[in-house]
Amino acid sequence: EDFLYRSMDIVGATADLPVAEVPRAPILPPRNILLFSGNFQGSWAHTQTYGFIARIRVPDATPRSSVNTFFVEFGHTGKNLGQRLAAASCEAPRVRALLNVRIDYHETNLLGRSNHLVIKLETITNLRAGGGFVLEAPRGFTFEETCVVLDSPARQDPFSDLGPTAPTLCTSKVPYTTQQALVQVAVVQGEIPAARY
Repeated sequence: EDFLYRSMDIVGATADLPVAEVPRAPILPPRNILLFSGNFQGSWAHTQTYGFIARIRVPDATPRSSVNTFFVEFGHTGKNLGQRLAAASCEAPRVRALLNVRIDYHETNLLGRSNHLVIKLETITNLRAGGGFVLEAPRGFTFEETCVVLDSPARQDPFSDLGPTAPTLCTSKVPYTTQQALVQVAVVQGEIPAARY
């Protein structure tokens, strides 16, 4: 089911959401509004707890040009305050994605010369054993099949070195389909806390 609203399906709900039918997913922009217009039946009881579960598409990154918040509004289309009965908001969790990724050369940027890459990034969640991240390089870059995560002598606060936090395995491959090198850093054991590295 894409939309659940009965109390038996919602943890903590004490009554079914009083709707005649499930709302339709928006097909035109803005596609981030789930509208229940003209869809309610029965009444709301202030002694009951209601809820629903709906599928959403999580964006690629936490919004930075707007608030990262869900809003529930009664009277959303009302023209004045008397028609807009109530509202509440709930901050959304940050999207589990890498932030503030920057890549630089440690020694040289001359064509064909071997080099070290300096990679800076911020993780939102802890990286546990079996997890990690993948970097896709532009065409033409090649890496050793077995790479090593080194401490950076140029590191400055608030960044930490990734190496000492937990044992990692660094590997590289070039998929035939893209011909772009992929570097995978996997946590072997333990946990890498969410932070800037």
